[in-house]
Amino acid sequence: MKDAVLQELEDSLRDAEADRDKIPAQIKAIYDRQAELNQIVKALTFAVEHRRKRLGIANGDDWPNLSRPAAVERVLREAPEPMSPTRIAEVLGDHGRDDPASGVSATLTRLKADGKATTLGYSKWVAVVVSDSVQVSESVEVAITEPESEERPDKIA
Repeated sequence: MKDAVLQELEDSLRDAEADRDKIPAQIKAIYDRQAELNQIVKALTFAVEHRRKRLGIANGDDWPNLSRPAAVERVLREAPEPMSPTRIAEVLGDHGRDDPASGVSATLTRLKADGKATTLGYSKWVAVVVSDSVQVSESVEVAITEPESEERPDKIA
């Protein structure tokens, strides 16, 4: 008859080994999803540039002319991940604006009240997508033909 503690330890070891063995497949799935998202971003970037040309809008050169709420919302919509007010202010600075983090923070509160932004935890802001007055997720379907390459970085960004 086995010792109960030994049995529990062996069971825990088997569980940990099984979980560890799943990691390579999970990493592959992450890289595959990253490659898919890279193609989606590429397709959407092309679509945005094409639409801007058709509308006669300068390619992103209008940042200094945007109101602070419009600029902050634009940063959130273009961001690949949730952002803090400080990081948003830095991105705005990269676009030739001088918006302090405190002003960005106040603007985010206003955008949240207007249903245009929300938080995903402390100081992690994202844009809210609204369609026909109903909030929907930010998933986008794009037809993708053959990818140019399957880039796999050494580590996950």
